[in-house]
Amino acid sequence: MKKYIAILSLALLAAVGMTSCSDKNEVDTITRTDFTNFFANVQNVSNGVDACYSNVGYSVLLNYSKLTADVTITGLRLPDGTQYPTMTLTNMPWNIDATGRKVINGTNVSPSMPGFANVPLIGSFRMTIFDRILTSDNGQAVYSPGICVKMLIDSRYSVTSSFSPQQVFGTTTSKSDTDGSVFSTKATWYQVKFNADTRRLTIVMNNARFAQNMTRGFNIELRDMPVTFNGTSMEFDVAAITPYIGDTPFEQFPITDLKGKFDMAKGLEMEFDCTPRTMPGKFEVEVETSFSIVAPDDEL
Repeated sequence: MKKYIAILSLALLAAVGMTSCSDKNEVDTITRTDFTNFFANVQNVSNGVDACYSNVGYSVLLNYSKLTADVTITGLRLPDGTQYPTMTLTNMPWNIDATGRKVINGTNVSPSMPGFANVPLIGSFRMTIFDRILTSDNGQAVYSPGICVKMLIDSRYSVTSSFSPQQVFGTTTSKSDTDGSVFSTKATWYQVKFNADTRRLTIVMNNARFAQNMTRGFNIELRDMPVTFNGTSMEFDVAAITPYIGDTPFEQFPITDLKGKFDMAKGLEMEFDCTPRTMPGKFEVEVETSFSIVAPDDEL
């Protein structure tokens, strides 16, 4: 992905909604969006045992007339291997918050699960959707929302769910410990990749620069970092890591004291030290990104 084009507005979404339902007596504007290939971290809150699964899906019906939402969930499992059949949560309220995210909230929802005897109680459900269209390198527009799902099942299982990879934009600031100079750019953007099987996180820093005299940016990968789940975030803390450019270890730019979090509802925050062997001194780098930040044209 190359750049951020737009945040889809409520009016536009209503106009291009996937499904429109109406009759002579009543007209409701309804959209349907299917999200597939999500992962889910499911934790037993009583003993801390958790598991990560792939192939979780969500089908979201948003009623713009009544401001209600139906969410159908497939592929959800528990840490003991128990697999739920398709479940549908209905008539949950939703709105658009101050950041432009769609927010679906449900409390004590009994899902529809035909033929399933032990229907769980969804004590809390929250789904945030930040609609975005990104432009690929070949100029193609791609729907690439920021999405996070958080729910509590039977007061026992905490579920955090999203998809991979995701793109975020923001500000990268580096400070030189040799002369105290500070360099800031919005030209660096980030791709966050999570592997549910290994529970490892890879962050790609696209067009990374740490100083004004760096004549070009590098696409740097920070590979296979272990994470812990905390709320809607994946947190990481790595003492030292060798970045990659393509498949080549970039040992000239060792990175230390890397720590941060990817909040699946908000964006990526991290900080690290970089001590280039081709330049004097050390750079202290801070990264602040958000799903809502637009990268200026002249920065890309």
